[in-house]
Amino acid sequence: MCDFFRDDEILSAKVTLLHLVGDKGLSLQQYSKKRIGDNKIKANVDDILGISSTVNENGLVEQLPTYCSAVTSRMPIISNELTNMAFMRMTILDYTRSDH
Repeated sequence: MCDFFRDDEILSAKVTLLHLVGDKGLSLQQYSKKRIGDNKIKANVDDILGISSTVNENGLVEQLPTYCSAVTSRMPIISNELTNMAFMRMTILDYTRSDH
């Protein structure tokens, strides 16, 4: 998320999420801090994940908005080495090369 979304997009998502779940009686004060410094993007993403986790633990996940990207040109490309298919392919090749 840190590499894909811009700082302003992450902050906007966090503020929106806090606003939407703020009236549910959840303890979310630790996530409402204004983050500063070099790691503020990661801290804001961690806050979003923490809010989502708290909401999920309280059975309110259906009340969360769904976020998606309308611009796919910035989406990161996953290298073939990191995919499940690549792992399965390597496992099969290793198995067929051995003396089974």
